[in-house]
Amino acid sequence: MTPCMRLYAFLGQEIAKALEPDCSNHPYKQWIETYSSAKFEASALRTEELLDKLAISLTGVELEVLGRLYHHALKLERDFFSAQPLSQRTLVPLLKPGDSASRRYTIVSDFDLSCTLLDSSAVLAEIAILTTLKTEQNGAENPSDRKSSSELRNTWDALSSQYSKECEECLRKILPPEEGGLDGLQIHSNELTFVESVSTGGIDRRVESPVDKLKIFNDICSSKDQDTELISIYIGDSLGDLLCLLQADIGIVIGKSSTLRRVGKRFGVSLVPLFSGLLKQESAYVEGSISWTKQSGILYTVSSWSELHAFILGSSN
Repeated sequence: MTPCMRLYAFLGQEIAKALEPDCSNHPYKQWIETYSSAKFEASALRTEELLDKLAISLTGVELEVLGRLYHHALKLERDFFSAQPLSQRTLVPLLKPGDSASRRYTIVSDFDLSCTLLDSSAVLAEIAILTTLKTEQNGAENPSDRKSSSELRNTWDALSSQYSKECEECLRKILPPEEGGLDGLQIHSNELTFVESVSTGGIDRRVESPVDKLKIFNDICSSKDQDTELISIYIGDSLGDLLCLLQADIGIVIGKSSTLRRVGKRFGVSLVPLFSGLLKQESAYVEGSISWTKQSGILYTVSSWSELHAFILGSSN
């Protein structure tokens, strides 16, 4: 029941935000009003609080099982909404079978976000686990006041494994199969220098600044046929990606870089949750037109690779 209520509250509130002020004639007016209401949100919160209380006494292994059950239940709820086929063409997923050959999508990702973010978190998690282990050995605190080091280890392993799986699944679906499909993968990075397959320890510095990133991005986007409509997507996670994010037709910020957000706000850049932005794009979409209208100064935010996967390629089973 908990994931069901959370999803309905989320959908109701997000749909209500996207509607015009006067939606008295909307066919689903009563449904939207019910699930977007403060009363229903309070009910969803009470259900979540009850689940949290019941889970206090569970072990790390039992919490993992509970997490998997929650995730599966939420997936079934999603599938319920996806079961009804759509007769009209929609914006998502961006990459659709049978898309016009005159349209090309270029997806560029700053891939240090798939290692820097995870590695930094791994260091902090390791510090927390070792600190807890030392506290346990010294008997400095009541063990019941906090998770044990083994429970922290299990929790971190589950989180990092889920992040890695989402990233790998998204990349696996985007990268071209051997028999063809998407255009070839290009990687632009600094490289170690080698002499006869032995590294000299030197670095061939090709990408040292945000301006270097922007130049590479522009070069990639400019290498297209004149008769091809190009839609560019840039995925980044830090201040160094801001120039490319703003240059792209669709700039997507993954993660929660406070520096990027502060600087963006200072220069009038709006960061909009991808779901909310998608609803607005859908309402203005005309079939046969460009699939996404670029809006100057607006970037879209996502919290996970699975959200990116659903946007670009559709939901995975």
